[in-house]
Amino acid sequence: QPNKDFPVAKVQAGLRLSLARELRRNDRRTIDPAWKTGNYLNNLLCLREAKSRGADEVVMTNLADEITEAAVSNIHFVRDGVVLTPGLASGLLAGVTRRVLIETVAPAAGIPLREVTLRPADLPDMQECFLTSTTKDVTPVAAIDAHRFHVGPDSVAMRLKAAFADHARTYAAAHPELKVR
Repeated sequence: QPNKDFPVAKVQAGLRLSLARELRRNDRRTIDPAWKTGNYLNNLLCLREAKSRGADEVVMTNLADEITEAAVSNIHFVRDGVVLTPGLASGLLAGVTRRVLIETVAPAAGIPLREVTLRPADLPDMQECFLTSTTKDVTPVAAIDAHRFHVGPDSVAMRLKAAFADHARTYAAAHPELKVR
């Protein structure tokens, strides 16, 4: 079954996200995302809330009002050319694509990346936003509610999307035994 991906036009224009207002990310001391239980009920309820406002995806915060992640994607921001992403201590799921971005793709592309605490109040300082996930790789975000972000071929997000595609091709070529038949 092929992955369901956003249409090319949606990726080029960027996704529209909305902050969850009714619920928060489950506290990691209650349901640790590292356990990989498959319990996404809270995430899906947050997503339903965001979609009710016309958003494509949700941005969840924890009980300390720190940005954690989207419903099934990790979130990243760009400020002054540096990628900023919430740290694992915020209670997010340690995504595989997030790890590859941090450890391999961003360094290879010469793009600095830092794990930091981010809050909704920090959004006006960010020039870009993007999501990462195994099925969608790097996906640009055009807006979180009223906050607009730069989206385009010259963006850091699109540079990382291209670098991720290069990494995936190189990795696949080096590991033919992993090819799905």
